[in-house]
Amino acid sequence: MVAKSYQNYPLVGEPYLVNGRMYVKVNTGKTVRQVRWYTENEYRAMYGESATQETKKSQKEVLGFAEGYITIFKGETFEKKEELREAGATYTRWWGWSIAGGKEVPEIDGLEPVRLDWSLVGGEDGKCYNEEVIKNAVEPLLYGAGKSTHQGEIGERLRNIPVMVVSCNQFTSNFGDKNVITFEDEYENVYVWFTTTRSLEAGTHWILTGTVKAHNVYKGTAQTTLTRCSLVEND
Repeated sequence: MVAKSYQNYPLVGEPYLVNGRMYVKVNTGKTVRQVRWYTENEYRAMYGESATQETKKSQKEVLGFAEGYITIFKGETFEKKEELREAGATYTRWWGWSIAGGKEVPEIDGLEPVRLDWSLVGGEDGKCYNEEVIKNAVEPLLYGAGKSTHQGEIGERLRNIPVMVVSCNQFTSNFGDKNVITFEDEYENVYVWFTTTRSLEAGTHWILTGTVKAHNVYKGTAQTTLTRCSLVEND
């Protein structure tokens, strides 16, 4: 059993032994931390109570879904985090701040409470689905479904698509600097290209050819990630 301050965070993997003591990793939303995993006697010595009932909690219960749902919040929650914390909300990286099902939901300016059902993110075994399934379920609730749809099949070569550059942003990875270029076609379908060789100006128009690498969803918007792209100016 972990200390009380970590009991609302999801566990990452199983407890393990280090130098004669048991540890487990927890996801705090900002980082994955290694924390002590206490035996029944250790927990009782710390808190004067039994850990038996707590250790039987499923991931579903730990995350607040005992009533079958939680309340998450649509809007810019970062500036409201103290109000959320004071209201009893907890944070996970999967859906941000949440209030356990059945508890009073605070009214906070700029935030819209949204119901998230367990059936969307976890199974009858009380365990969460994989991160991609959770992301695809949560993002449309928080950001709304965009008009974009996934284009092509994985590995398919898409040719001669008239697009406009929406954004071109640089980021640094272990392999050096890259640009992530986001395009949009006339039907508002979104394409993304990661490249070290090109930098494009937002608002410019091109004829795009590329191979479908992946289908993703970002903030509720379906994105088609391309590789091996070629571009022709489309004035």
